[in-house]
Amino acid sequence: MNMEERAAIRERCEAATPGPWNWDDSYEYIIGKGALVSVPTCGCGCSSLEISDADMDFIVHARHDIPALLDALDDAWIAISGPQDLPASECRVLALWNDEVEVLKFNVENKKFQHREYMFCIGVTHWMPLPEPPKQGGGDA
Repeated sequence: MNMEERAAIRERCEAATPGPWNWDDSYEYIIGKGALVSVPTCGCGCSSLEISDADMDFIVHARHDIPALLDALDDAWIAISGPQDLPASECRVLALWNDEVEVLKFNVENKKFQHREYMFCIGVTHWMPLPEPPKQGGGDA
């Protein structure tokens, strides 16, 4: 996911009806501040749209969960305003460089980011540690 996609997700979140939302299964409504969404029925009192309790729980919590996840992603990026904001040791990181997210190596000796082994990167504005790699043997290949 790039920064533009994240901005579009955040924009949709901010445009949505404010939470908290809740599910009233006795009336088949999703209720939020200023909004009432009815689940379509077939006229006999049964829902024509099958929604499990787990699905409903996911929907009503999305209004809170998605912005929280976006905030956590934003908080993971470290803005570089001086040497105190650089990694403390040699490592590979995700870095925002030339408006692109790249995997770069931080060279602790000269306090610069490198692309591959040969090119120092000027203009890196943000970085974050790489996530842990997946555990071996956990999936089908």
